[in-house]
Amino acid sequence: MKRLTFFILLILSMILFPSCSKQTNEDDGKSNTSIESFQLDSPQLESITTISSGIKLSWKAVEGAEYYSVLLSQNDGTWMLLETTSYLQYTDKEIQNNQKYTYVVICSSKNGEQLSEPSESKTVTFYLAPQIEKISGTNSGVSFSWNSVDGIESYRVMRKTTGGNWEVIGHAEDIAYTDETAQVNTQYTYTVCCETKDQSALLSGYSESGKTLKFLSVPVISKTGYSTDGVTVEWEPVEGAESYRVFHKENDGKWEALDTVTETKYTDKAVENNVKYTYTVRCISSEGLYQSGFDSKGKTVYYLDAPVLKEVIQDEDDVLITWEAVEGAEAYRIYRKPKDGKWEAIDSTTETRYWDEDLDIDTYLYTVRCVTADNKTLRSGYYPGLEIELE
Repeated sequence: MKRLTFFILLILSMILFPSCSKQTNEDDGKSNTSIESFQLDSPQLESITTISSGIKLSWKAVEGAEYYSVLLSQNDGTWMLLETTSYLQYTDKEIQNNQKYTYVVICSSKNGEQLSEPSESKTVTFYLAPQIEKISGTNSGVSFSWNSVDGIESYRVMRKTTGGNWEVIGHAEDIAYTDETAQVNTQYTYTVCCETKDQSALLSGYSESGKTLKFLSVPVISKTGYSTDGVTVEWEPVEGAESYRVFHKENDGKWEALDTVTETKYTDKAVENNVKYTYTVRCISSEGLYQSGFDSKGKTVYYLDAPVLKEVIQDEDDVLITWEAVEGAEAYRIYRKPKDGKWEAIDSTTETRYWDEDLDIDTYLYTVRCVTADNKTLRSGYYPGLEIELE
């Protein structure tokens, strides 16, 4: 709504100085001065509060009044007419942060004619309602931050659960806060407002919609393994989780997001030979908000390429298996599978060849995997085996 500025002296005098008229006393010939009376009582401002959209004024109804005019004091001492209304409240939305505003209300006709003295003036300093910009689940709780409001030294933090009412949960001099009392698998909505330095009174409105997040448990990796083309990671499902984001880091470097999945299993194909990888997982919403913290230690694996088999050769009832050396490999584990049988680990070696001796006549399949020197821990996946039929 456009504001109408009244710089007319008549209007100013009506508001700031009651009009006077001279009358002649015919009995004694003397003249006297009397104050002109307005038709209606002066309105009484009940409240003036800052809300998220501006400054809200409300006043008591005056008997006989149909309309009220709201005026704003200007820096040069003049008054600006903001609105003439039949309601008992008005919100001034054309305001700026960290500025003082002074208002009065008068009873008036529909066209703005003054019908009462002005109310007592009320002054308030307006501060913008802070807006939460970032929110995420962390290992400590729900963390969020908001924009800084010029002139403010303290902020009041509030939250509510679905269907609940706002409750104050803390105060902050900084523009960030972590709700350490948040319970997992619970949805919270947060908002922030400005307050005095001593935290005794509010100085702004707040966002009614706030920022909402469902706080979830940290996913726990239950298993890691190797495939021909990468590292497989599995974790326990988290109640309430929509999807998961998988991270890895190389050789104690920085965490890198790999992918977002809805299942509880992922194969990392972006791996290189002879590199240590650490994995962790975090719950994430469809809006891209992290709903949980993450295991900062993660699960670590040492990845080696699967050995490439070169050949399988028969020598009477023995078989020679050979393969390419893998950089970083301490040892190799050899597997054999008879026709229609199952894979069986038959031995380990530090060489890149192995003799399988005294075999029965049958068809065999061989493959090799990298292992630690003690033959206890796998370090690679494996390729489909090479087949040989003994005669």
